[in-house]
Amino acid sequence: MKKLVSILIPAFNSMKWIRECIESAINQTWPWKEIIIVDDGSTDSTFETARLYASHNVLVHSQKNKGASAARNHALSLAQGTTSSGLMPMIYWRMTKSNYK
Repeated sequence: MKKLVSILIPAFNSMKWIRECIESAINQTWPWKEIIIVDDGSTDSTFETARLYASHNVLVHSQKNKGASAARNHALSLAQGTTSSGLMPMIYWRMTKSNYK
């Protein structure tokens, strides 16, 4: 049986990192995945940028600003996978950029 993995991406004012973060999730080699992005009321173009990636397996939602835990919980409530993993845009950026130093 193929197990669906849900990749949860809560985001707030993450325009600087959201593209790389989403593309990193999309490029994961596990074929049975869904990516759920919840924008937490960003005032930059995070939501608009994330919507460019919307597809049958990339869901993009927006909510009023309630904080990171509320955005994660919203993403988790939408998840259909038997396993979930969180990915934060800022943490992703720091991890990948530190590899270049």
